[in-house]
Amino acid sequence: MKKFLGRIIFIWIGAAAMFLLINVAYYKFTGGSRNVASEVYEALERAGRNEGYTKLVLGDSVARQIFAPQYQEEDDETCYLATNQAIMTAGNYILLERFIENNPQLEEVYYIARPDSLMSEVNFVYTYSYFVTPLYREPLTQCLEAGTKEDIDFMFGRLFAQHEFPKWLLGRYPKLLDLYQNTCRNLVQIRKHEYKGTDMPFVYIQKMKAICDEHHIVLHILSSPLPNGFEYDAGQMKQRFVSCGAEKIFEEFEKSIIYVDEENFVDGIHMEDSYLDEMRIEMKTHFQE
Repeated sequence: MKKFLGRIIFIWIGAAAMFLLINVAYYKFTGGSRNVASEVYEALERAGRNEGYTKLVLGDSVARQIFAPQYQEEDDETCYLATNQAIMTAGNYILLERFIENNPQLEEVYYIARPDSLMSEVNFVYTYSYFVTPLYREPLTQCLEAGTKEDIDFMFGRLFAQHEFPKWLLGRYPKLLDLYQNTCRNLVQIRKHEYKGTDMPFVYIQKMKAICDEHHIVLHILSSPLPNGFEYDAGQMKQRFVSCGAEKIFEEFEKSIIYVDEENFVDGIHMEDSYLDEMRIEMKTHFQE
């Protein structure tokens, strides 16, 4: 029996080693081709160019429905860089800082996101794939606060957060990614007493405001369209905006909210294509007024 178990263990170890060797070779051969987060890589690449835009749109996937790259040709003033909720305010700050660095002519920024998108933390289900994989790497991490890095390393582990091959491997194998993320969640629950945590959303709202003020850029933080009946703690959100010196920005955020009948949403978050076809231009005008 012991010999049998020993053989089984040997076979499993050998198979795992062969799996890793094959993937390391493929990784080296392909140069670490991208498997996930294509919209984030595209936004990052575009933020590194100067195409003469004086306005910039950042935001979540609902904002991306309205300001999608496929519509970019309709607007020669505004660059559409909305991505999704998972990159959090930290990821949008990285895109903003990179864009400002390469576009000194920038005059206005529109960051458009649902209240829950603005509040996203590193434990959001897609954050590893859409933030850690494309954005948590040098030199981009120089934009991040030390507390943010500690939160990410705690949540995902330094090996999987800071090294490119594990990110590529998990992006290539969804089942392996699910196993890894479930393991992370379980370990965080076990070690939650060690988690310090930072108010990440508002750390980067404050940084957005500071960098825009420094470069004389007008910052708007607006809400993506919401279904009727959507509720959020406006009082708490206002208090947090006030604490980072952005009370007027919050007032504009509240005034920007558009409520839409629930029947026009696919999943309670994203709008139906038919409704979007009819209302997109009107919404676009609303956000840029």
